Amino acid sequence: PTETPTPEETSTPAPTETPTPEETSTPLPTETPTPEETSTPAPTEIPTPEETPVELPTPNVTDTFNVGGNPKALAFDGNFVWVANSGSNTVMTLQPLSGEIVDTHTVSDSPGVLAFDGTYMWVANTASNTVTMLKASTGDVIETFSVGNSPSALAIDGNYTWVANAADNTVMMLKASTGEVLETYTVGNNPSALAVIGSNIWVANAGDNNVMVLKSSTGEVLDTFAVGESPCSLTIDENHVWVVNSASNDVMLLKASSGELVTTYTVGNNPCALVTDGTYIWIANASDNNVLKLKASTGDLLDTYSVGFNPGSLMTDGTRVWVANTDSDTVMLL
Repeated sequence: PTETPTPEETSTPAPTETPTPEETSTPLPTETPTPEETSTPAPTEIPTPEETPVELPTPNVTDTFNVGGNPKALAFDGNFVWVANSGSNTVMTLQPLSGEIVDTHTVSDSPGVLAFDGTYMWVANTASNTVTMLKASTGDVIETFSVGNSPSALAIDGNYTWVANAADNTVMMLKASTGEVLETYTVGNNPSALAVIGSNIWVANAGDNNVMVLKSSTGEVLDTFAVGESPCSLTIDENHVWVVNSASNDVMLLKASSGELVTTYTVGNNPCALVTDGTYIWIANASDNNVLKLKASTGDLLDTYSVGFNPGSLMTDGTRVWVANTDSDTVMLL
C-alpha cells in the first residue's frame, strides 16, 4: 500500500503582542497654599476699677438729756426712766419719750445702783452704806436702811431685796416691806454684781475673777465658776447669764443651769454694763466712750455708737436703749 505522507506541522504563528500602553502619569493636584495664620490680637485688658471701701454710717444717738452730777445708774418702772446721780446725791425721773425731767428726789451719799421691785424703787448709796426705798408712783422716800460697807449691787427676789457689800465681801437679804436684814452671807472678794435665778442668787466677785451661785434660803455656796478678769455686771437672758469682765475686755455667756461657758466675745476697753433683748446685746465700754451692738448668737458687731464720757450704765425701756454717761452728766437715747 502506498504510504500516506504525514502532513507537515504548520507552526502556529506567535500572537502579536499588544503593546502595553504607556502609563499616563496623573498630574499631581496643585497644592493650595495654606494661608498664613493671622495672629488674633490679644484683647485689650480693661483694668478692674479699684474697690472703693463703703464706709458704714455711724449710727446716730437719738437724743441727749442733761441730768444731775455723775449719773451712775438707770432703771425703768414702766412709766418713767430713773437716773441715780452719784455726784448730786439725787435720783431723777424722766419722761421716756421726751427725756423731760419729771421730778428730782434727794437720797443719801453717792447713789450708784437702782432696782425696781414692782412698787418701790431701791437705791444703793455707796458712800453712806445705806439703801433707800422710794415709792415709784410718787417718788416719796419711804425709808433709808443701813447695810454693809460700799453697797455695790442690788437684786429683787419677790419679797426680798438683795444687797452686795463690796468692801465687806458679803451679800445681805432684806425683807422688802420693812428693810429688815434677815441674812448676811460671806462671798468672795469685792462682790460687784447680783442676779436672782429661781431659788439661787448669783454673785460676781470682781476681786476673785469668778461667779458664785448661792442657795438663797441658806447662803450655801452651790458652785463657783471662773470667768474673766474683774467681772462687774450680770444680766439674765432667759436660761443664760451674761457676765461682763471689765479688765479682760470681754463678755461671757453661761448656762444658768450649769454655769457651763457657751461663748466669749471680745469687746472694747473697760466694758462695764450690758443689756439684751434676746436677739442683740449692747455693751458700754467706759474707756472707749462708746456702746457696741452685737448679734447675741454670733457676736457679730452690728453698730458702734459714740456716746459721752465714761458710759457706766445701760437700760432698755422695752423699745430703746438708754446710756448714762457718768463724766458728761448726761443720759443718751440710742
